[in-house]
Amino acid sequence: MEPLAWFATTPAGERLGKWAAQMVRQELTPLPLWFAPLEPLRWIVALVGDAPHAKITGTIFATVALAIGLLVLWRCQRSWGLRLALAVLAANNALLTLAGAQVAVMWLTTIVPFGTRWVAPEGAPFVLANFHAHSHFSAGGVLSPAQLVLWHRHKGYRIVAVTDSNTVRGSLQASAFVHRWRGGVVVVPGEEFRGRTHLLLLGVRQDFAPHRFSVPEVIRAAKGAGGLVIAAHAWTGRYAYDDLRAWGVDGFEIVNSGAIADKRLQRLCRKHQLIALGSLDFRSGNMPRVATVLPAWATTPPKVLQALRRRHCAVLYDPHAVRTGYRWLASRFEVIADLWATGQTTSLCGFGLWGLVGWWLWRRRPRRSTHIKVTPAQWWATTVLQGVLCFAVAALGIWAMASNFKSGWFPPLSWVAGAWAIVCPVNWWLWTKTMRWELHTAAMR
Repeated sequence: MEPLAWFATTPAGERLGKWAAQMVRQELTPLPLWFAPLEPLRWIVALVGDAPHAKITGTIFATVALAIGLLVLWRCQRSWGLRLALAVLAANNALLTLAGAQVAVMWLTTIVPFGTRWVAPEGAPFVLANFHAHSHFSAGGVLSPAQLVLWHRHKGYRIVAVTDSNTVRGSLQASAFVHRWRGGVVVVPGEEFRGRTHLLLLGVRQDFAPHRFSVPEVIRAAKGAGGLVIAAHAWTGRYAYDDLRAWGVDGFEIVNSGAIADKRLQRLCRKHQLIALGSLDFRSGNMPRVATVLPAWATTPPKVLQALRRRHCAVLYDPHAVRTGYRWLASRFEVIADLWATGQTTSLCGFGLWGLVGWWLWRRRPRRSTHIKVTPAQWWATTVLQGVLCFAVAALGIWAMASNFKSGWFPPLSWVAGAWAIVCPVNWWLWTKTMRWELHTAAMR
């Protein structure tokens, strides 16, 4: 592993960062061999699914679905109305399959123990923390609050702030779990305020909804409640750094997942000795490359906040895994390197297995048209059932997102993945029966 880098804004933080960079190492655990059948899916999801706000992912999925819909529109021989209906169903099936595969793989690759983890020596004068993590109370979060705590414990973190979107429910559940479990992890309550800019509200125990507070108001309210306010990935927000500092933020995220702040923000934090955090912005995954370093005496939530207020903190990160800004195409090479580092034998076995399956299916393809007994009633039944299933899953997704925006609740992704795992194969089977009859009818003509 390459040497680790660190960033701090005070002499005390610099000492912590220097110690951590010298004493901490990253340990890599390869993916287990039993994951080989799903390995191609992991590669596909990782290559197309890592994008800010899922814009690129959505564009790719929509393009694939549109292409499938146009292909069906071209091959179908019925009236234009029925052609359009079948094309829409095929496109919906494609979207459901792609989204379902992404959700399932995100969930599996998070709960399977592999990837990198932080390893610090026993008795080190510091601990590692992550102050930006999402449970299933946030859209895209794949773990429950309890699972989130266990994940951080396994990855070498001793402090975690569960900061779900506009709600503290996840952090309160995580705190209750730690109180029962007593597993050596400190949970700091908080939330991520997702208004016109994103703020980490650390140490608060009440919800701060964007429709009730403006950014200056929520900063004052959270600090009045005894919390700390950290601007999350401020380089993507709508306000200038100086405005946020003037409104009273206590600090900034210097590293967020794989992105590092620009030099201007780093200079601002050093000049005014603001709190500097390095956070995962965790929702799923198994490759943590950034942490915040705190003194070892930060063993309770009040002591953690005290250490931050004293600026006894530093950012520890892998310099080869973070970058300024976001360049999607260039970052694909880094993703491929990570995929190969964690896969290797499993990746080779997975791609080899699916290559054999594809070859076998190609050899067994029908050489000529066969008689297919499908009545018009069966055709209509399968077509209507496809529409009902597509509508049901779409309604589930809309309901889940609406619940997240309204009450800060999102169904566990294991539920969503289960629904997709049932609906998608059934829908494709129904659609295949329908299209086989269509193609047979066209051949007979």
